[in-house]
Amino acid sequence: MLYELAARGHEVTILSPIVSSKKPTKNIREILTMDAEAFQEKFFKEEGHMDFYEMIEKGEQLNPFSMLKMIGSACNVTYDLPHVQELLKEKFDLVIMSAIFK
Repeated sequence: MLYELAARGHEVTILSPIVSSKKPTKNIREILTMDAEAFQEKFFKEEGHMDFYEMIEKGEQLNPFSMLKMIGSACNVTYDLPHVQELLKEKFDLVIMSAIFK
């Protein structure tokens, strides 16, 4: 949907922890919200949250409810990023948010 909006001439800003496109696309600005290594260091080691990679290696099941605290912390870290704070100064006609758990 975002790429179709861009193709129809709308300016689209994507705020995401991963870059979804390998090449620049006209009318799309992608903003990366996290450094995966810094995230792993902060949430797995400093704050003692579960290590998903370790869970996979052990064959343990992932309980989405156990992720809630970590997700809240990740949102706070994202919100505090200078480039995210700069977005708050911009005007947007529409904001679309994706659900975390589908």
